[in-house]
Amino acid sequence: WIVPGSIKKNYDGQEAGGIVGQATGISVEIEDCKVIGSNEKPILIKAYNGGASSGILAYTSCKNTIIKNCKIQYLNIKNEKSTSNGKTGGIIGESDQGYIACQGSYNTKRENTTILNCLVEDCNITSVGTECAGIFGATNGSYGGISEDYVANIQDCIVKNSYVAEYNPNNGSYNSVSGIYCAGYQSKGSIIKHCNVENCKTCFEGDLTKCNEYVEE
Repeated sequence: WIVPGSIKKNYDGQEAGGIVGQATGISVEIEDCKVIGSNEKPILIKAYNGGASSGILAYTSCKNTIIKNCKIQYLNIKNEKSTSNGKTGGIIGESDQGYIACQGSYNTKRENTTILNCLVEDCNITSVGTECAGIFGATNGSYGGISEDYVANIQDCIVKNSYVAEYNPNNGSYNSVSGIYCAGYQSKGSIIKHCNVENCKTCFEGDLTKCNEYVEE
């Protein structure tokens, strides 16, 4: 699925995703999807009110999430409000795997979030006051305790010619920015294999101007 920037260039909402905004239930699988703008008309994906944002899947609370063979290019992905929620990522923004929405309860018996063979190219990915990454923003973990089964699995992914930045004017506790994956809270662990970050810049600053100056260097 290709969404040219000349046809559709704005995705604004509390959870903002290029393919899926919010996924709940037992499982979600997204395969062979593309969201592509252009250098002249990049696609804007912007979340408000503390929502998650991403080029493919903004937010998932499914027990099992799989994304493979997907590509985003010429996207501006943004999170506009400082909050502990609303992670930002090129492929997935936030995985709140502790909550099973269809059951209406928190559950520590979780499975995996898997991202395979995905490409992020020529994108600007930014957030205010929370985690921001080229591929996967963060896992929120389980509010009911440590999830002994959950693993974030990221393999054969590339982030290239992109800019990833977090602006944190309040110097809050959610302070991380990364080319691939920021954080996995209250989970068994993370697997990252055969991933590359090529010709990219990352920045963490309390002042937006300082990050812009860094990019221009």
